[in-house]
Amino acid sequence: MVRDLVLQQDKVVVPGLGVFIAEFVPASFSDRGYTLNPPYRKLSFVAEGAGSEPRQEDSRNSVNADPVQLQQCLERLRSDLQSSRCVELPLLGKLRLTASGELFFVADPDLDIYPDAFGLHPVSMKNHDPHIEEAEPAPETAPLDVETPMIEPAPTNEETPMQEENTKKKHPVLKVMGIVLLVLMVAMIAFRLLALLAPDFIDSILYSEEELRLLGK
Repeated sequence: MVRDLVLQQDKVVVPGLGVFIAEFVPASFSDRGYTLNPPYRKLSFVAEGAGSEPRQEDSRNSVNADPVQLQQCLERLRSDLQSSRCVELPLLGKLRLTASGELFFVADPDLDIYPDAFGLHPVSMKNHDPHIEEAEPAPETAPLDVETPMIEPAPTNEETPMQEENTKKKHPVLKVMGIVLLVLMVAMIAFRLLALLAPDFIDSILYSEEELRLLGK
């Protein structure tokens, strides 16, 4: 009932509760004058005993309900406010009760009580002002007709330049050590063969003539 009356009247009195007041707000500018906002009606509330006038000469401003039903509704409303401190009024907003017992109203952010503004939305003037330069598109990283060279990753099984250099340094040493070992093995094999085939020749190399005479050779 309150919402239906608010759509038609600028002031709605709820006996025993307070007065809902709808005020017309003309079109306005925001965003430093570049956005035009459509007109609307804002809703406020003044609790009874806080400067409101519950009885009006025009009966159209007052909620016309059965006194008994209205009294029961207000009693439930006060009971809910005492228990939860907040009561939601569908399609209008919320009534809140402070710790000091003061009653105030918070309108719904999407409240729409101005049918004449149906379909109107804020309009931005930035796209229509020649003095506002549009942001230039960011330059492309490379021309479309130029192919960007692809850098292929090095195979994981190949050696890095530093590893190749260290390997090259090790190769000569390994070759020399291999040759020395090979020569020693060949010498040992030759010495062994000579010791088997020509023992006298080996003795002549290892011992002097006097040592040979002492050995009886």
